Amino acid sequence: MKVLGIESSGSAGNVCLAEDEAVLRERFLGEDHRHGRGLIPAIDALMNELGWKPEGLDLVAVSVGPGSFTGLRVGLAAAKVLALVGPAQLIGVPSLDVLVQGAPDSAKHACPVVDARRGEVYACLYRRSGGDWNREWTDRIASVAYLREHLPSGTCLLGHGLEVYAGEWEKRQDWAMADRAAWDARAAWVARLGFRRYRAGQRDDPHALMPQYLRLPAVLEREGFSPHPSSKGE
Repeated sequence: MKVLGIESSGSAGNVCLAEDEAVLRERFLGEDHRHGRGLIPAIDALMNELGWKPEGLDLVAVSVGPGSFTGLRVGLAAAKVLALVGPAQLIGVPSLDVLVQGAPDSAKHACPVVDARRGEVYACLYRRSGGDWNREWTDRIASVAYLREHLPSGTCLLGHGLEVYAGEWEKRQDWAMADRAAWDARAAWVARLGFRRYRAGQRDDPHALMPQYLRLPAVLEREGFSPHPSSKGE
């Protein structure tokens, strides 16, 4: 199965092409949310390298958040177009499910943390079982103080929320910190997790799939917008 993976939830977007779970090509788009002008050229370049055509794709997997408001919109829009113009199926993959894959094999619990601004992070607690990461929580917006109180001892933290609120994490000494190289979500894991979801029977409607924002930018909240209902945590 020919799979395109799109990760645009963070500051460093990236894309990849895979056959089933085997990643063949991967390209990073750079920092500072330059996904808008870099995403489509990156996809075109990768497909040209392999001689693939959009109509030959079987699956488009895309990260759906939580994360960057602009990045998620751009990534999902590109994924929807590719799914609508060709035979490819579309699968949305939660971004924290992608990010947690960077946690070390030795960790029993892991919690990716992504800056949600206003002194908070997007977070989710995972437990390793049988080599896979299983959710203990739904995605949520949380303060560092909340995580200090509720995360198990030895939890491995990863994500750019660690550098944004650097001084706060040090107030609890029994956490582990993943290497900084693991703090960015990877399109390779978007593709792999998307393929696994497809194999398990998931299919997403290109017309209905929405980003999981949890929180919108303040300007939209003031205008009365609200996140998609399916994105709300407990």
